Amino acid sequence: MKKLICDFDDVICNNKIVDIANKFLGTKYNFEDVGEGYNFSTLVSDEKKLRDLYEYVVKNNFYIGATLKQDCFEVLKELQEKHGYEIYICSACIVIGHEDISGIVFKNKYDFIRKSLPFVNPKNIIFTNAKGVISGDVIIDDRLTNLNGNFKVKLLFDSWYNRKFTPDELKAQKVKSVNNWQEIKQLLIR
Repeated sequence: MKKLICDFDDVICNNKIVDIANKFLGTKYNFEDVGEGYNFSTLVSDEKKLRDLYEYVVKNNFYIGATLKQDCFEVLKELQEKHGYEIYICSACIVIGHEDISGIVFKNKYDFIRKSLPFVNPKNIIFTNAKGVISGDVIIDDRLTNLNGNFKVKLLFDSWYNRKFTPDELKAQKVKSVNNWQEIKQLLIR
């Protein structure tokens, strides 16, 4: 079987982290305002309020009401069942600077993955912020820095913050940009 390593947030799942942050802050921010990696320190400068925000967001489970990306479920299932891919979900869960509350994220994310992707073997769920130590045949991630491991195919899933990379920059790193799950399907079943 071919190993397909896939990031979760913003590749498979549209989580509700910004909605919950807005509820806490009384604001109407969007993902672009928050920035890559959900760095709320760009919006909240007071350290106590920032800590309270992270605790609020984590404890209010930003996977409640989350949705899967369009066609993701069907494509992953087909790749596994018909095209010989073993699916691994590889996702960060450590809230940097707030490691003591990260265990809550692990549980909530794991529960959502199990519920929304029941065909993925629970042994194939990997939680790490150090994705460069993972290897396989294919990796799909929305952050270019996470595509530095040993892979035959590296796919950068489209997001507003990774459109800054030129085709030449991606080619130099042997990375192909993809816009959606149908493009991924077409690339991987050739």
